[in-house]
Amino acid sequence: MQTRCGQSNDLPAGFLIYRKKIKKERTRLDVFKTGEREPANTKKKKVNEAIAKRGKKVMNTLSVKQIQIPSGGKNEVFLVDDKPLFEIVEERIKDNKEIIENYPNLFPIDDLAICFTDDFDFEGDSRFMKYVLGMEKAITPILSCPEDMDFSCTVLVADVIKTKDKVCWKRIGIVNHDNEISSEDEKIYGISYHEAYTDEDWKKYGDNIALEEVGSDAWYDFICANYGEEIYRRRKNYTFPYYQDEKNIDWLANLNFEFDRKQYEELIKECYKEK
Repeated sequence: MQTRCGQSNDLPAGFLIYRKKIKKERTRLDVFKTGEREPANTKKKKVNEAIAKRGKKVMNTLSVKQIQIPSGGKNEVFLVDDKPLFEIVEERIKDNKEIIENYPNLFPIDDLAICFTDDFDFEGDSRFMKYVLGMEKAITPILSCPEDMDFSCTVLVADVIKTKDKVCWKRIGIVNHDNEISSEDEKIYGISYHEAYTDEDWKKYGDNIALEEVGSDAWYDFICANYGEEIYRRRKNYTFPYYQDEKNIDWLANLNFEFDRKQYEELIKECYKEK
C-alpha cells in the first residue's frame, strides 16, 4: 500500500482501519469534554491571527513625570516607552556638529519645559498652545526654554499627524527664528489683522477697535486691557503659519512614534489639570 508521500506501507489493512477508529474515538472524547465540536478552521484562524499580531507595530507610550535630571535639580519630562525624551534626542544628535554649533541654547535639553501647560508667561500663549493641540495635523511645540515661555527662544517641535486611533510624532525639530519678523512688525497680526476675522469678530469689534490704526491711543488702550486676546491672535495669525513652513524648522531626528489617540488625549487633559 502507498502512503501520501509515495512510500510503501506494509501495515495490514485491518490495522489501518483500527487506527482510524481510535482517531475517531479521540475526536468524540474531545467533543464530550468541551460540549461542542470546534470548527475545523479554528486552528488555522488562530495561527493567522497570531501571525498578524506579530507583524503589527506595537504602540509607543507617552507619559509625563518629574524626575531628577542630569543637569541638576528636578524637571517634568516626557517619557517615551518609559525613557526620557531628552535622552532620545541627545542620542540622535550627539554627532550632529551643525546643530550643536548653531543651537548652543538647546543645551541642556533635560532642562526644557513641557509646552502642554498653562504655565506660559501670557494667557494668550496658553490659549494658542491648546489651539495647536486640537489640530489633526500640525508642527506642534512640545518643549520650550523655561526662562522664556513665550515661543521667542528655544522651541522644540514635533511633526504631529493624527488618525482615528493613533497620534504619530514623525520627526522632532527646533524652530529657526532667523526668518521671523520683528516684534514691532508682528503687531499687525493681532486684533488689527482683518484677514482672519470671522463674522463673530466683526460683530464684536467692527464698530470699535477693528478699524483703529495700529499704534493709535485707542489701539494701545485696547491692548492694555485685552493683552491675552492680542497675543493669542498674533500666535494664530503669525506664529502658527511660521511653524508650519518647514524652511523655518531644522529637523533633529526622525522619530516615527505612534501613540494610542485616546491615551494621548487623556495625557493632555492630565497636563492641564490644576496642580
